[in-house]
Amino acid sequence: MNNPLFPHIAAKVKLLTTDRGGRADPIPEGEYQGIISARGQHFSFRCEMPAAGLELGRTINLDIEFLFPHLAVPFFKDRLEFNIWEGGTVGYGRVVKIYSA
Repeated sequence: MNNPLFPHIAAKVKLLTTDRGGRADPIPEGEYQGIISARGQHFSFRCEMPAAGLELGRTINLDIEFLFPHLAVPFFKDRLEFNIWEGGTVGYGRVVKIYSA
C-alpha cells in the first residue's frame, strides 16, 4: 500500500464462493478498494489484504478506511451488517469496532 491506512472501522468480512454468486477469484494480498453497501447507502473504502489474500468462502477481520469518512463514519455503528459490492454482492461483513477520530 503506497499510502498508510487510517482505519475508521474494523469488520469481520467473508467473501462468497463463486457458486453463491461471488467472485471468480480470491482477492490477492495488498491494497483493495471497493464499495460497501448498507441499508441502501454505498461507501467507497480501501483496506489491506493479508499476505495470503482473501480466499473465497473465508472469513477474516479487516481494518477499513473510508475514502469519504465525513459521509461514512456517522452512518456506521457497531454490529452494522453490510455487503461488499463489485457490480453485485461478492461478500458481506459486520462492524466489530469503530475507531475514534
